[in-house]
Amino acid sequence: MKQITYIILAVMLLLCGGFGYERLMADRDTDMNRKGELSDIAESVTAIPLKPINGKSLTDAHDIQKDGNDLFLICQGILYRFNRQGELVCQITQPEEIKVAGYLVHSLKKQLIVLGNVDDIYYYTFDGELLFKKKLRKDFNEEQLLSAVLYKGKIYTAERVIEKDTLHRSCVKQQVQVYDTCFQPLESHPIVEVSLTHPVLFPNLQSVRLCVSPDSGEMYAYSAPYQPEHLLRDSLFIHQTGGKEDIEEGEIPLFPVCMGSRYWMAANQDAEKTEQRYLFCWDRFENQAWQLNEGFTDDFFQTGSVAKLEPMDLYGQTYSFTKFGKSLETSFPEAADSTVVFIVEMKA
Repeated sequence: MKQITYIILAVMLLLCGGFGYERLMADRDTDMNRKGELSDIAESVTAIPLKPINGKSLTDAHDIQKDGNDLFLICQGILYRFNRQGELVCQITQPEEIKVAGYLVHSLKKQLIVLGNVDDIYYYTFDGELLFKKKLRKDFNEEQLLSAVLYKGKIYTAERVIEKDTLHRSCVKQQVQVYDTCFQPLESHPIVEVSLTHPVLFPNLQSVRLCVSPDSGEMYAYSAPYQPEHLLRDSLFIHQTGGKEDIEEGEIPLFPVCMGSRYWMAANQDAEKTEQRYLFCWDRFENQAWQLNEGFTDDFFQTGSVAKLEPMDLYGQTYSFTKFGKSLETSFPEAADSTVVFIVEMKA
Protein backbone atom coordinates (compact mmCIF):
# COMPACT_ATOMS: atom_id res chain seq x y z
CA MET A 1 0.00 0.00 0.00
CA LYS A 2 2.82 2.37 0.89
CA GLN A 3 4.50 1.63 -2.44
CA ILE A 4 1.31 2.54 -4.33
CA THR A 5 1.05 5.78 -2.35
CA TYR A 6 4.67 6.67 -3.13
CA ILE A 7 4.12 5.95 -6.81
CA ILE A 8 1.02 8.16 -6.90
CA LEU A 9 2.89 10.96 -5.13
CA ALA A 10 5.82 10.66 -7.51
CA VAL A 11 3.53 10.83 -10.54
CA MET A 12 1.76 13.88 -9.09
CA LEU A 13 5.09 15.62 -8.48
CA LEU A 14 6.21 14.90 -12.02
CA LEU A 15 2.92 16.17 -13.43
CA CYS A 16 2.99 19.29 -11.29
CA GLY A 17 6.63 19.91 -12.10
CA GLY A 18 5.98 19.48 -15.80
CA PHE A 19 2.94 21.75 -15.60
CA GLY A 20 4.97 24.35 -13.72
CA TYR A 21 7.75 24.14 -16.26
CA GLU A 22 5.29 24.53 -19.14
CA ARG A 23 3.75 27.53 -17.38
CA LEU A 24 7.22 29.00 -16.94
CA MET A 25 7.92 28.53 -20.61
CA ALA A 26 4.59 30.08 -21.56
CA ASP A 27 5.24 33.08 -19.32
CA ARG A 28 8.70 33.54 -20.77
CA ASP A 29 7.35 33.36 -24.34
CA THR A 30 5.51 36.64 -23.76
CA ASP A 31 8.91 38.38 -23.58
CA MET A 32 9.75 37.48 -27.19
CA ASN A 33 10.32 40.59 -29.33
CA ARG A 34 9.81 40.53 -33.08
CA LYS A 35 11.57 43.87 -33.59
CA GLY A 36 14.78 45.15 -32.07
CA GLU A 37 17.41 47.84 -32.37
CA LEU A 38 21.14 47.29 -32.14
CA SER A 39 21.34 49.52 -29.06
CA ASP A 40 19.18 46.95 -27.24
CA ILE A 41 22.20 44.66 -27.01
CA ALA A 42 25.25 46.73 -28.01
CA GLU A 43 27.27 48.95 -25.69
CA SER A 44 29.11 50.50 -28.62
CA VAL A 45 29.55 50.13 -32.37
CA THR A 46 32.75 51.25 -34.10
CA ALA A 47 32.69 51.96 -37.84
CA ILE A 48 35.83 51.40 -39.95
CA PRO A 49 35.48 52.43 -43.63
CA LEU A 50 38.02 50.42 -45.62
CA LYS A 51 40.15 52.49 -47.99
CA PRO A 52 40.39 51.25 -51.61
CA ILE A 53 43.39 49.12 -52.57
CA ASN A 54 45.17 50.41 -55.68
CA GLY A 55 42.02 52.27 -56.58
CA LYS A 56 39.80 49.19 -56.17
CA SER A 57 37.19 48.93 -53.43
CA LEU A 58 36.77 45.82 -51.31
CA THR A 59 33.24 44.53 -51.72
CA ASP A 60 33.32 41.18 -49.92
CA ALA A 61 35.16 41.36 -46.61
CA HIS A 62 34.63 38.44 -44.21
CA ASP A 63 36.34 36.39 -41.48
CA ILE A 64 37.21 39.62 -39.68
CA GLN A 65 39.53 39.45 -36.66
CA LYS A 66 41.28 42.13 -34.65
CA ASP A 67 44.48 42.22 -32.64
CA GLY A 68 45.26 45.53 -30.96
CA ASN A 69 45.22 48.18 -33.67
CA ASP A 70 45.30 45.56 -36.43
CA LEU A 71 42.29 44.37 -38.40
CA PHE A 72 42.59 41.21 -40.48
CA LEU A 73 40.09 40.08 -43.10
CA ILE A 74 39.65 37.93 -46.19
CA CYS A 75 38.45 39.33 -49.50
CA GLN A 76 38.21 37.16 -52.62
CA GLY A 77 40.54 34.55 -51.14
CA ILE A 78 43.24 37.07 -50.13
CA LEU A 79 44.20 37.87 -46.53
CA TYR A 80 44.73 41.56 -45.75
CA ARG A 81 45.91 43.55 -42.75
CA PHE A 82 44.34 46.96 -42.10
CA ASN A 83 44.66 49.36 -39.20
CA ARG A 84 41.70 50.60 -37.16
CA GLN A 85 41.47 53.68 -39.40
CA GLY A 86 40.70 51.47 -42.40
CA GLU A 87 44.08 51.97 -44.06
CA LEU A 88 45.78 49.02 -45.70
CA VAL A 89 48.94 48.03 -43.83
CA CYS A 90 49.88 45.13 -46.10
CA GLN A 91 48.58 42.28 -48.21
CA ILE A 92 49.48 39.08 -46.38
CA THR A 93 48.92 36.41 -49.04
CA GLN A 94 49.34 36.25 -52.81
CA PRO A 95 46.48 34.78 -54.88
CA GLU A 96 48.83 32.83 -57.16
CA GLU A 97 50.27 31.08 -54.11
CA ILE A 98 47.25 30.36 -51.91
CA LYS A 99 43.50 30.88 -51.87
CA VAL A 100 42.76 31.53 -48.21
CA ALA A 101 40.05 29.36 -46.66
CA GLY A 102 40.66 30.52 -43.08
CA TYR A 103 43.32 31.76 -40.72
CA LEU A 104 44.32 31.99 -37.07
CA VAL A 105 45.91 34.96 -35.34
CA HIS A 106 48.78 34.03 -33.01
CA SER A 107 49.01 37.23 -30.96
CA LEU A 108 52.01 36.25 -28.84
CA LYS A 109 54.20 35.37 -31.82
CA LYS A 110 52.70 38.04 -34.09
CA GLN A 111 52.07 35.34 -36.66
CA LEU A 112 49.22 34.29 -38.91
CA ILE A 113 48.49 30.60 -39.50
CA VAL A 114 46.74 30.43 -42.86
CA LEU A 115 44.73 27.50 -44.20
CA GLY A 116 44.21 26.96 -47.90
CA ASN A 117 44.70 24.67 -50.91
CA VAL A 118 43.14 21.75 -49.01
CA ASP A 119 46.28 20.37 -47.33
CA ASP A 120 48.60 23.39 -47.19
CA ILE A 121 49.31 25.46 -44.08
CA TYR A 122 51.20 28.74 -44.43
CA TYR A 123 52.83 30.72 -41.62
CA TYR A 124 53.25 34.49 -42.06
CA THR A 125 54.40 37.40 -39.95
CA PHE A 126 51.98 40.29 -39.43
CA ASP A 127 54.02 42.12 -42.10
CA GLY A 128 53.25 39.49 -44.73
CA GLU A 129 56.59 37.68 -44.69
CA LEU A 130 56.18 33.97 -45.41
CA LEU A 131 58.02 32.10 -42.66
CA PHE A 132 57.37 28.56 -43.87
CA LYS A 133 54.67 26.28 -45.21
CA LYS A 134 53.92 22.63 -44.68
CA LYS A 135 51.81 19.84 -46.09
CA LEU A 136 49.33 18.16 -43.80
CA ARG A 137 48.92 14.41 -43.60
CA LYS A 138 45.24 14.80 -44.43
CA ASP A 139 43.06 17.08 -46.51
CA PHE A 140 41.18 19.98 -44.95
CA ASN A 141 38.37 20.71 -47.39
CA GLU A 142 35.16 22.53 -46.45
CA GLU A 143 33.33 19.23 -45.94
CA GLN A 144 35.84 17.98 -43.38
CA LEU A 145 37.02 21.10 -41.53
CA LEU A 146 34.07 22.87 -39.90
CA SER A 147 35.96 25.49 -37.88
CA ALA A 148 39.31 26.18 -36.22
CA VAL A 149 40.35 28.34 -33.26
CA LEU A 150 43.54 29.11 -31.37
CA TYR A 151 43.10 28.78 -27.61
CA LYS A 152 45.73 28.68 -24.87
CA GLY A 153 48.54 28.06 -27.34
CA LYS A 154 46.85 25.13 -29.09
CA ILE A 155 44.80 24.77 -32.25
CA TYR A 156 41.33 23.27 -31.86
CA THR A 157 39.41 22.16 -34.94
CA ALA A 158 35.87 20.90 -35.35
CA GLU A 159 36.08 18.15 -37.94
CA ARG A 160 33.74 15.78 -39.70
CA VAL A 161 35.16 12.25 -39.76
CA ILE A 162 34.00 8.92 -41.16
CA GLU A 163 34.21 5.98 -38.77
CA LYS A 164 33.01 2.37 -38.61
CA ASP A 165 30.35 1.37 -36.11
CA THR A 166 30.19 -1.99 -34.32
CA LEU A 167 28.61 -3.54 -37.45
CA HIS A 168 31.41 -2.11 -39.62
CA ARG A 169 29.06 0.36 -41.27
CA SER A 170 30.41 3.78 -42.22
CA CYS A 171 29.00 6.67 -40.20
CA VAL A 172 29.78 10.37 -40.11
CA LYS A 173 30.71 11.92 -36.76
CA GLN A 174 31.93 15.26 -35.51
CA GLN A 175 34.95 15.62 -33.27
CA VAL A 176 37.29 18.24 -31.85
CA GLN A 177 40.89 17.58 -32.78
CA VAL A 178 43.63 19.31 -30.76
CA TYR A 179 46.95 20.22 -32.42
CA ASP A 180 50.04 22.12 -31.46
CA THR A 181 50.72 25.27 -33.49
CA CYS A 182 52.63 23.21 -36.08
CA PHE A 183 49.53 21.04 -36.60
CA GLN A 184 50.96 17.99 -34.90
CA PRO A 185 47.94 16.07 -33.49
CA LEU A 186 47.73 15.88 -29.70
CA GLU A 187 44.29 14.53 -28.77
CA SER A 188 40.70 14.29 -29.96
CA HIS A 189 37.28 14.59 -28.33
CA PRO A 190 33.85 13.59 -29.69
CA ILE A 191 31.24 16.32 -30.17
CA VAL A 192 28.00 15.24 -28.46
CA GLU A 193 24.61 16.93 -28.67
CA VAL A 194 23.23 18.03 -25.31
CA SER A 195 19.83 16.78 -24.14
CA LEU A 196 17.10 19.36 -24.70
CA THR A 197 13.39 19.62 -23.91
CA HIS A 198 12.46 18.14 -27.28
CA PRO A 199 13.88 15.67 -29.81
CA VAL A 200 16.10 17.25 -32.47
CA LEU A 201 15.05 15.43 -35.62
CA PHE A 202 17.23 17.31 -38.09
CA PRO A 203 20.20 18.90 -36.30
CA ASN A 204 22.22 21.43 -38.28
CA LEU A 205 25.68 19.92 -38.37
CA GLN A 206 26.83 21.78 -41.48
CA SER A 207 28.03 24.78 -39.49
CA VAL A 208 29.76 24.03 -36.19
CA ARG A 209 31.70 26.75 -34.37
CA LEU A 210 33.93 26.29 -31.33
CA CYS A 211 33.37 28.66 -28.40
CA VAL A 212 34.47 29.08 -24.79
CA SER A 213 32.09 29.67 -21.90
CA PRO A 214 32.91 33.00 -20.19
CA ASP A 215 31.54 31.53 -16.95
CA SER A 216 33.43 28.23 -16.75
CA GLY A 217 36.22 28.65 -19.31
CA GLU A 218 35.25 25.31 -20.84
CA MET A 219 35.12 24.78 -24.59
CA TYR A 220 31.87 23.85 -26.31
CA ALA A 221 30.55 23.58 -29.85
CA TYR A 222 27.72 25.71 -31.20
CA SER A 223 25.47 25.01 -34.17
CA ALA A 224 22.35 27.05 -34.85
CA PRO A 225 19.29 24.90 -35.62
CA TYR A 226 17.46 25.20 -38.92
CA GLN A 227 14.32 26.41 -37.15
CA PRO A 228 14.19 28.81 -34.16
CA GLU A 229 10.89 27.86 -32.51
CA HIS A 230 12.50 26.03 -29.56
CA LEU A 231 15.46 28.35 -28.96
CA LEU A 232 13.97 30.35 -26.09
CA ARG A 233 12.82 27.20 -24.32
CA ASP A 234 16.19 25.56 -24.94
CA SER A 235 18.06 28.60 -23.63
CA LEU A 236 16.03 28.68 -20.43
CA PHE A 237 16.45 24.94 -19.96
CA ILE A 238 20.22 25.07 -20.50
CA HIS A 239 20.53 28.08 -18.21
CA GLN A 240 18.64 26.28 -15.41
CA THR A 241 20.17 22.82 -15.75
CA GLY A 242 23.55 23.40 -17.39
CA GLY A 243 22.42 21.08 -20.19
CA LYS A 244 25.30 18.64 -19.72
CA GLU A 245 23.74 15.81 -17.72
CA ASP A 246 24.50 13.25 -20.43
CA ILE A 247 27.92 14.64 -21.37
CA GLU A 248 30.80 12.49 -20.18
CA GLU A 249 34.31 13.60 -19.34
CA GLY A 250 36.33 14.25 -22.48
CA GLU A 251 33.28 14.96 -24.64
CA ILE A 252 32.60 18.39 -26.15
CA PRO A 253 28.94 19.44 -25.74
CA LEU A 254 27.09 20.79 -28.78
CA PHE A 255 24.66 23.62 -27.94
CA PRO A 256 22.09 25.36 -30.18
CA VAL A 257 23.16 28.84 -28.99
CA CYS A 258 26.38 30.81 -28.59
CA MET A 259 26.47 31.66 -24.89
CA GLY A 260 28.01 35.02 -24.04
CA SER A 261 28.30 36.39 -20.52
CA ARG A 262 24.94 38.16 -20.95
CA TYR A 263 23.55 37.48 -24.42
CA TRP A 264 22.93 34.07 -25.93
CA MET A 265 22.62 34.14 -29.70
CA ALA A 266 21.87 31.91 -32.66
CA ALA A 267 21.57 32.81 -36.33
CA ASN A 268 20.74 30.96 -39.51
CA GLN A 269 21.07 33.69 -42.11
CA ASP A 270 22.55 31.44 -44.79
CA ALA A 271 19.36 29.47 -45.37
CA GLU A 272 18.34 29.30 -49.02
CA LYS A 273 14.73 30.27 -48.28
CA THR A 274 14.25 33.78 -46.91
CA GLU A 275 11.47 32.72 -44.54
CA GLN A 276 13.84 30.26 -42.84
CA ARG A 277 16.41 32.92 -41.95
CA TYR A 278 16.48 34.26 -38.42
CA LEU A 279 18.55 35.87 -35.69
CA PHE A 280 17.73 34.86 -32.11
CA CYS A 281 19.03 36.58 -28.99
CA TRP A 282 18.23 36.10 -25.30
CA ASP A 283 19.27 38.58 -22.61
CA ARG A 284 19.68 36.40 -19.55
CA PHE A 285 20.02 39.42 -17.21
CA GLU A 286 16.86 41.27 -18.26
CA ASN A 287 15.04 38.11 -19.36
CA GLN A 288 13.91 39.30 -22.74
CA ALA A 289 14.42 37.72 -26.13
CA TRP A 290 14.35 38.64 -29.80
CA GLN A 291 13.52 36.47 -32.78
CA LEU A 292 14.11 38.53 -35.92
CA ASN A 293 13.88 37.62 -39.58
CA GLU A 294 15.94 40.55 -40.82
CA GLY A 295 18.06 41.16 -37.72
CA PHE A 296 18.45 44.17 -35.47
CA THR A 297 17.99 47.67 -36.88
CA ASP A 298 21.19 49.71 -36.84
CA ASP A 299 20.26 52.80 -34.80
CA PHE A 300 23.93 53.78 -34.35
CA PHE A 301 24.72 54.57 -38.00
CA GLN A 302 21.31 54.11 -39.69
CA THR A 303 22.52 51.49 -42.18
CA GLY A 304 19.35 49.40 -42.07
CA SER A 305 18.94 45.88 -40.76
CA VAL A 306 21.87 43.88 -39.42
CA ALA A 307 20.98 40.35 -40.43
CA LYS A 308 24.29 38.74 -39.56
CA LEU A 309 26.54 39.28 -36.54
CA GLU A 310 29.81 37.37 -36.84
CA PRO A 311 31.67 36.48 -33.60
CA MET A 312 35.12 38.04 -33.28
CA ASP A 313 36.12 36.21 -30.12
CA LEU A 314 35.50 32.87 -28.44
CA TYR A 315 33.37 34.31 -25.64
CA GLY A 316 30.47 35.95 -27.50
CA GLN A 317 31.39 39.46 -26.37
CA THR A 318 32.49 41.10 -29.65
CA TYR A 319 30.82 40.77 -33.04
CA SER A 320 31.25 42.30 -36.47
CA PHE A 321 29.14 43.02 -39.52
CA THR A 322 29.83 44.70 -42.85
CA LYS A 323 27.87 47.03 -45.10
CA PHE A 324 28.35 47.98 -48.73
CA GLY A 325 26.52 50.16 -51.24
CA LYS A 326 23.24 52.02 -50.79
CA SER A 327 22.91 51.35 -47.06
CA LEU A 328 25.98 53.59 -46.53
CA GLU A 329 24.79 56.60 -48.54
CA THR A 330 23.38 58.47 -45.52
CA SER A 331 26.10 58.02 -42.91
CA PHE A 332 29.11 57.24 -45.13
CA PRO A 333 28.55 58.88 -48.54
CA GLU A 334 32.30 58.88 -49.25
CA ALA A 335 32.50 55.12 -48.62
CA ALA A 336 29.35 54.04 -50.45
CA ASP A 337 31.41 52.24 -53.11
CA SER A 338 33.54 50.40 -50.58
CA THR A 339 32.97 48.28 -47.48
CA VAL A 340 32.55 49.53 -43.93
CA VAL A 341 33.41 47.15 -41.10
CA PHE A 342 31.41 47.59 -37.89
CA ILE A 343 32.70 46.20 -34.59
CA VAL A 344 30.01 45.58 -31.98
CA GLU A 345 30.84 45.43 -28.28
CA MET A 346 28.00 43.78 -26.38
CA LYS A 347 26.61 45.21 -23.15
CA ALA A 348 28.08 43.72 -20.00
